Amino acid sequence: MLALLFRLGTEHFALDLAGLTAILPNSRIRPIPHAPAEICGEFNWRGRMVPEFDQAVFSMQPGQVSDLV
Repeated sequence: MLALLFRLGTEHFALDLAGLTAILPNSRIRPIPHAPAEICGEFNWRGRMVPEFDQAVFSMQPGQVSDLV
């Protein structure tokens, strides 16, 4: 099993990468006016606008940044 390990605050998580479709390079994130707090913005991927989500909001730790291990 291949997994992505990351940390949110003091908690550690792993995601199974079996269903991974693509690894995207850092992209310019455009803000979305009036979007909910969990949506950071959107980016263009192959001509489609894709929302970027802030996982810290979902974990109830706003303002903390996840670190890749």
